[in-house]
Amino acid sequence: MSLEGTEGKARPVLFITHGMFVGGAESMLVSLVNGFDRDTLTPVVLSLSSPGDLERRIDPAIRILHAPRAWKYDRSPETRIAQAIEAEDIQTVLTLGMFSYMFLRRALKARPSTRVFLWLHTTRPRTVKEFLHTAAYARLVRKGDTMVTVCENQARYLSKLYAIPRRKFLTIYNGVDNSRWTSAPPSFDREQFRADLGIPPGTPMIVQVAHFRREKRQDDAVRALAIVHQRSPLKPVLVFVGGGEERLRNGVRDLASGLGISASVRFCGPQADPLPFYWAADLFTLSSRSESFPMTVLEALATGLPSVMTDLGGAREVIEDGVNGAIARPADPHSLASAWRRVLDTPAAYDRQQIRENARQRFSLRRCVESYQHLLCPEGRTR
Repeated sequence: MSLEGTEGKARPVLFITHGMFVGGAESMLVSLVNGFDRDTLTPVVLSLSSPGDLERRIDPAIRILHAPRAWKYDRSPETRIAQAIEAEDIQTVLTLGMFSYMFLRRALKARPSTRVFLWLHTTRPRTVKEFLHTAAYARLVRKGDTMVTVCENQARYLSKLYAIPRRKFLTIYNGVDNSRWTSAPPSFDREQFRADLGIPPGTPMIVQVAHFRREKRQDDAVRALAIVHQRSPLKPVLVFVGGGEERLRNGVRDLASGLGISASVRFCGPQADPLPFYWAADLFTLSSRSESFPMTVLEALATGLPSVMTDLGGAREVIEDGVNGAIARPADPHSLASAWRRVLDTPAAYDRQQIRENARQRFSLRRCVESYQHLLCPEGRTR
């Protein structure tokens, strides 16, 4: 197997993921492999699943391999991984998550010198079973392996939770494309967009962009909205953007009805481009009970939108209370409602241009890509 497009001394680097489904970590992987300098680094992507939707966004010149499993712990991918590493003499591998790492570590029995980077985007395990499995995977971590986290708080937490020495962790913040995630152009008709959503003029709009999954806790956001409606003259509209579990979405819809605020909640489903929702909103929010360093909050900030997050993962590394948003206690709708009001009650205190500039400087995709390129291919150069 040869890699088409490999030129000169470009070093092949293998990226292993459980699948290429729509998600923040997987989207970040796409941005990385597309952004590398191919004169020094040739990315090869190996998925442990059948082809996924995000593969369409990967540069066609990048080779994508598949090693689908017959069942979750089917060990056949180990052979495919070993073959790919041997065929191209790959010296460096980055795995997305502990689960993918497990397959890599078993495949590397004959290649102990391979440099391994374990890229972690999750923080708190969702269940006891997940904790136990991840703890078992963590026992496979070798002395020379590096754990790459997306925020410092995540590294501290995981180091303590799984008894992994803190020195083995390296943090590189996620980044967003500042040429795409930008402030609204003059041609954008904000009022018309809001009117199309059924939002009356002058009504604050809060947007949450997230799949309906248990840990995202959209129900907490609906409860917070009911509190704001009860205690404030503000009657904001909460707009949910994202797909996910239909059962959870229906549960949130029923909750809004039970609380008497259905008229102030919109369910817009998955969107190919959520950018107009950021442009139209007055506030972005995440009501999660488990997070690391979500891409959506970086996207929102890059458009200049003040944001409210629950105090999880890297929240305090990205949100400066009173400057670009506010932080709320997780699993506490009253705290979330209070944080929303602090922002919505004083809109002039949040300079959107300053918010955007801060995000551009701290969380740019270019800086992120350059950091990973130097990590994976330190002898190479970056654009």
